[in-house]
Amino acid sequence: IEGDRAFRARGGYKSLLDMLQQQVVKVGVEIRTSTVVRRIEWKPGHVSIDASCSKRPVSLECSRALVTVPLGVLQARSGDAGGIDFSPPLPQEKSDSIAGMEMGKVLRVVLQFQERFWEHLSPSASSARTLDRMSFLFSQDDFFPTWWTAIPDRFPVITGWAPWRSAERLASEDVPVVTHALRTLGGLLGVATTEMERLLEIAYFHDWQADPFSQGAYSYVKAGAASSPEILGRPVKGTLFFAGEAADITGNNGTVHGAIASARCAVAEITKLRRASAAD
Repeated sequence: IEGDRAFRARGGYKSLLDMLQQQVVKVGVEIRTSTVVRRIEWKPGHVSIDASCSKRPVSLECSRALVTVPLGVLQARSGDAGGIDFSPPLPQEKSDSIAGMEMGKVLRVVLQFQERFWEHLSPSASSARTLDRMSFLFSQDDFFPTWWTAIPDRFPVITGWAPWRSAERLASEDVPVVTHALRTLGGLLGVATTEMERLLEIAYFHDWQADPFSQGAYSYVKAGAASSPEILGRPVKGTLFFAGEAADITGNNGTVHGAIASARCAVAEITKLRRASAAD
């Protein structure tokens, strides 16, 4: 999967979402944003979905449903914010597969500066080179051990990544996330925190595990549960289908392309069943 290469979509993931939206609208798919699914009642060949949009109830019915919510949402208990209640409950094998995986904790911060100040910095006092082409920055910092720039684009933006224990530490600290980020990055680059604060234009951050509609950033399999992604991706009674990065079985779990690939497989199964039903 070319894991030794770092690349990104120009314009960010919005360009991918726009492309996918254009494709599905062309074939008559209706997209409902800001709609939260609360309950799925199902029996073979029929699905009823209870949801809400702007605090108004929404009811939908169909013969088959494709569930693509994050693993953390599937793991949420009934009544939890963002959780979905299945009635009847999912088969035990499916529930065990969901329990056999875990959601990784991540907090990401994006710092936009007035200028690319690091292009004037040198990696060491004896080096004539600068950090102009800096792509990634790794350290053993307790809070933000990983950073990356927008290279090959030359935007004055640096992104910080706080995984697992780092995200837990940040959640337990009274110091604001952005303050921690500026201290860490300034320390790694040898720039005073006051100067970092002066250069900062705006900051954004997202805590995925605190988001009720993700409850984590990406999935990974627990020890002894290697079959969980494959079982998660199996349809239930030809009625409920599951997709998402947690259901990927090609080694691309935790990635956007893994999520898309699993959804294509599920849609192919649904299409095959629809055609078979039409033929009967």
